[in-house]
Order: sequence, then C-alpha cells, then structure tokens
Amino acid sequence: MRFILFLAFLLSVPVSAQEGGNIHWAMAAYFGTGAYKVSDNKEVYVIRPTPRWTIKEDAFDADTGKRTFGWRFKAPIAIGLHKFEFDDLPGIIDPDNLGSVSFVPGIEMSIPVTERWTLRPIANVGWGSLTDGSETAWSYWAGIKSRYQLPALGKMNWDLLNTISYVGYSPEKDKQEDMVPLMIGLDFSYPLSENLTLGGDALNFNWHATYTYYEKDMDFVVQRQTIESVKEAWEVGFSIAKQGKRIDFWRFSLDRIGLGFQESAAGVRGVKLYFRSVFEYL
Repeated sequence: MRFILFLAFLLSVPVSAQEGGNIHWAMAAYFGTGAYKVSDNKEVYVIRPTPRWTIKEDAFDADTGKRTFGWRFKAPIAIGLHKFEFDDLPGIIDPDNLGSVSFVPGIEMSIPVTERWTLRPIANVGWGSLTDGSETAWSYWAGIKSRYQLPALGKMNWDLLNTISYVGYSPEKDKQEDMVPLMIGLDFSYPLSENLTLGGDALNFNWHATYTYYEKDMDFVVQRQTIESVKEAWEVGFSIAKQGKRIDFWRFSLDRIGLGFQESAAGVRGVKLYFRSVFEYL
C-alpha cells in the first residue's frame, strides 16, 4: 500500500481499487490508474501518468468583459500490468509483467464565458497495443466540461459541475465500442478554523458529490469476456487544501490531498486519491 501511495504522488494521478467488473485494456487511459478485479478473481492493474503542459492561462476581465482563452496539452499514458503485489517490487517492474501500453494525447481549451462560468472542450485520440502483439486498438474521447460558481453561502463556496463526453475504442479485429457519459455534480469549499493549519498556512476543507449516467449499459470486460454492465455511478470525495497556496510535498506541488469513494448499482466500488479538484479529473 505504501508503494501505491508513493506511486500516486509520483504520477499525480488518482488511484482506484474496484471490485465487481473490469475494463477493456483499450479504455484504461480514460478510466485511469486502478486495480480492477472481476468476479472470477482475475485481476488487471493500470498505471496512468498524465503529463500536462499549460500553453496559456484563461482570464476574464469583469470590468471590460474581455476574455482570454486558455489552452492545455495532456498526454495520458496507460500501462497495464498482470500483477501488482505490494511485497514484490521486482515482480512489478519485471518486463514480463507488462500487459498493455496506450498513449492518448489530447488538448483542453478553457473558455471563461462569464466571471462565474467556465467551459472546457476536450479532445483526446491515441493508440495502444497488448505487449504480446495479439491486439491493437485506437482509443478516443471528446466532450465539454462546465463549472458554474454558485452564490456563496456564508463562508462556503460551491460550484455546479457538468460534463458530456463521447468515449470509445476501435480494436483492430473486434467491433468498435463507445458510450456517452453524462455527469452532474457539486464541489464545495469551506475555510477551517484558524487553529487548524498546515505548515502555518490556513486550510480549506473541500468535498464533492457527482453522478454519472453512461447512456447505455457499459460492459466491463477482460480477455474478451463480458463480466459486468454498468449504467450509472455515484462518487463522494473529501480533501484538504491550503487557502490560496499549493501544498509542497518533497519535490511535488499539489493543489490538495483527498479521497473519493465510488459506487455503482452493479456493485463496482472504488477509492481514488485526489491531488487536484474533481473538475480537473473529469
């Protein structure tokens, strides 16, 4: 477990552990880092670092109404492993443990519609392969994210979040699969007592709740066998952040540190580590 936590800080991506279903390896870059377990105890492990470069920051001038569009480049790299045993580090990094590799770069645009409302169109497309060469596939997703800052309730700030996406993969041999996830959620932030500090800096307590509807039953599969269908999922999460500052940890600079808990009607459960707001991960 300590190695998983260290790896999560190293890559600055969420870590999740889910039971009850699995995902096609070609979708690993979309679903992200995780340890996925199916009903017959077959397991697959995914590590997805996501390097990102901000080309230009967005801005909105409330006095003149002038907008500056922001641009960001992301490069998710998904690595599928056959096993991930905490007490066997040499086994984890053994080349024979590598099952699949995918690279799905993309661009994210940030549009400040008003001082409170931001839209973010996104588009990713890339390619991956099983390491034994038995299958290759294209992976892709596109959509738009929305964040609207609602009027403050006393000291509490809160945002309305929405996304609509088109997500799919096209394997070399089998048929194309896709889905259209729709998400709605709320993201809250509240300043903690001045007596509660981190490194002498005041803190905010953040929490979020989201609901995702996949538009149709989404088959979670492994080794071309359908295991489970998921049509909707809930998530609640909690995190701590410094007020107006980032959290410096060793050589890393984080927006926040927190956990998210997922649940679906089909019994798929998960836990994520958060180092940015949920809006950044959507």
